[in-house]
Amino acid sequence: MPGSWRPTASRAASSARTRRPATCGAWTTASPASRSRPEHRTTVRGPIVLALLLGLGTASGAQVVRCRDAAGRVSYNDTGCKAGDQRVDLGLDPGAYAERGGSGDAGPDRLQQQLDGVERARRLQRETVDAVTRSERASIGVANARLQQEQQEQQNRRDAELRGQREAEAARWNPGWNPQAGTYGAPYGAPYVIPYGGVPYRGPPPALPDMRPQLRGCGIAGCQDTQGNHYDRAGRLDRYVRPDGRTCRPARS
Repeated sequence: MPGSWRPTASRAASSARTRRPATCGAWTTASPASRSRPEHRTTVRGPIVLALLLGLGTASGAQVVRCRDAAGRVSYNDTGCKAGDQRVDLGLDPGAYAERGGSGDAGPDRLQQQLDGVERARRLQRETVDAVTRSERASIGVANARLQQEQQEQQNRRDAELRGQREAEAARWNPGWNPQAGTYGAPYGAPYVIPYGGVPYRGPPPALPDMRPQLRGCGIAGCQDTQGNHYDRAGRLDRYVRPDGRTCRPARS
């Protein structure tokens, strides 16, 4: 009737779907439709999980390869290299060394060559420093030797001037003085002669006595010297006196 409200069939079905199950004490009684719904969900979820696991296994088992074309461009993929491309391992890439100007097979040795070059440069630097140090030391040694030589020459000139002054002073006080006899006019051991107001110098040495034996008392039997030795008429020693006073004859050959 108009003006009255009646539930339609769709609203009745919706009301039936949203109706709560009846409760009896602590237990809940569900309708047959609600009891069959979890089994349907489990049946649909199983194939989905299996498909995901298969996809993950395939992705994890895929191998990424590195490819380089003829122009040197590098690309990465998991389906393999294209026709004409070269597969390159993910380790050392010889092409990287080849692009820098070296050959592909000699690329790993380039680092060692650089290290050797650095070591040679350091050794050359050390040798240069050592050479410069030795040169400086030699120059210092030569300079010191020259300085010592100049100082010695100056000292010799001063000594010569002082010696000339002394010789002139000594000659002025003693005209017979011989400057070649010594520094002060006479050899070592002669007494000093000190003129009044002059320079001390040594006078001429005294004459040494003649200690040779002198012959005396020569006759028909021969000669005898001052030490008691006897000589024959030919001048040969015939008898001689020993230091203990005994008289001996020389052995004749």
